[in-house]
Amino acid sequence: MRIGIRTDSSNRIGGGHVGRCLALAHALERWGHQVLFICRDLPGSVSSRVEQAGFPITQIKVLEQNSRDTLEIDIAVTAEFLRENACDWLIVDAYHVDTRWESHMLPLVDRLLVIDDLVDRPHDCTMLVDPSGSDDEALRGDDCHADTMLLGPRFALLRPEFFARRHLNPGVACDNRQHPQVAVFFGQVDASGQTENTLRSKADVSDKVVFHVVLPKTNPRHEDLTAQFSGVDDIILHDEIGDMAEFLSGMDFAIGGGGVTLWERCCLGIPSIVIELADNQARSIDIARNANAIKFLGNTADIGSSQIASSIDNFMRVPDSRASLAKAGMALVDGLGAKRVAAAMSPLEVTHAVAEDVRVLWDWANDDDVRANSYSPETIDWNSHVDWFQTKSADLNNEIYIARLNGEPVAQIRFDIFGGCAEIDISVDRRHRGFGFGEQTMLQALETFWADHPGIDVEASVKSGNSSSRALFSGCGFARQPDLEPDVVAFRYQAPKASLGEFQTVANG
Repeated sequence: MRIGIRTDSSNRIGGGHVGRCLALAHALERWGHQVLFICRDLPGSVSSRVEQAGFPITQIKVLEQNSRDTLEIDIAVTAEFLRENACDWLIVDAYHVDTRWESHMLPLVDRLLVIDDLVDRPHDCTMLVDPSGSDDEALRGDDCHADTMLLGPRFALLRPEFFARRHLNPGVACDNRQHPQVAVFFGQVDASGQTENTLRSKADVSDKVVFHVVLPKTNPRHEDLTAQFSGVDDIILHDEIGDMAEFLSGMDFAIGGGGVTLWERCCLGIPSIVIELADNQARSIDIARNANAIKFLGNTADIGSSQIASSIDNFMRVPDSRASLAKAGMALVDGLGAKRVAAAMSPLEVTHAVAEDVRVLWDWANDDDVRANSYSPETIDWNSHVDWFQTKSADLNNEIYIARLNGEPVAQIRFDIFGGCAEIDISVDRRHRGFGFGEQTMLQALETFWADHPGIDVEASVKSGNSSSRALFSGCGFARQPDLEPDVVAFRYQAPKASLGEFQTVANG
């Protein structure tokens, strides 16, 4: 597929929109899709990151940030982009977009995905992604029309290095160092001034800690703060961080806002003190607070350096609390949100198997590789297979799904429920291996299964020599379990709590 992404960054907007769009772009590119960006060329833009990541970008140079007819010009330029670059999907992540903009795009693109963590505007789209949403979207009202809603922190859009790095982290605060390392980051711009407040709080912190302060050049106070605090004991300033996942992984705890970096810290198990910097962070912070995954300090208008210093002192005195926050954060965000959204966008359609699928299931079951990796390698005869299929289809504790690409079956996945848990089995048609269809099928089917069977954990058993299946389960978030048998690797995926996110298919009449 060809996918266009319309998003912006600036010294007023910040870089969060571009950051989460890049995360989704990487997931889509990994599965062979072409991704094109279209961004306004605004002061303080971080769109160079798009180019550095290797994605083509069209810069809109005619729009002023505060132009009265920004929306009209944006509509015209984006529409022209779509006419020149026929796209299967258009993704938009921008707070100035609503149904007025979307109504002009829908005739020009097959499907429209909106990323929006606010509930103050109407939308008309194919898919809505809101990592700050919940299963109760009454706040959006009747003016929000989306065929599918992906809601909650399970769909937080994080770059792949966060998922990779979290498996290297212990998931608890590191209390073995003599002087704890503290990450300080309040975004690319920090209009709130909390970076400076935190720097000034250092003098009043009772215990010895080392501040690692991310101070981007897009911060309007960059030069002044660099001049004041460069060389100060136990304060290390960082202009830019190339790998935020690696940077955060070296920290004992963090101080920051409630934007995208909140989900990043949770994913890595980095406990944090959080200040609400803007209204659009309130819902994310509420979710994290309700999950006991953060220490919430308050709204930026009410927080100064003395409150920050006191909070750090209190944080230092209760290591068990920090460990609890870290564990809750990792349970809240697993780093697979971008993959889940990309899988939902996939042309694959995962549906329940029907009687006409019995033949293709038999063919797949007798595939040479499938039989070699099975615990019962003997060939399955036709009559036994038909009896098996009929029995499983009638069993309410069994689900068989088929993944189809343009109507053609490409994979199967089965869940057998017993003892409050489901055993999973998956295979991909030989002709379609190596294209990411296993991951896409798995991620879609898990969401469908949990919609029908909430709270049921999923387990898998794989022969130790089956490296492709081991990689598949690990890459889809399954946790390695203690091996119960020789040459068998066990995996388990704990069913998500309803509050962590939901895949909704919405009927809009």
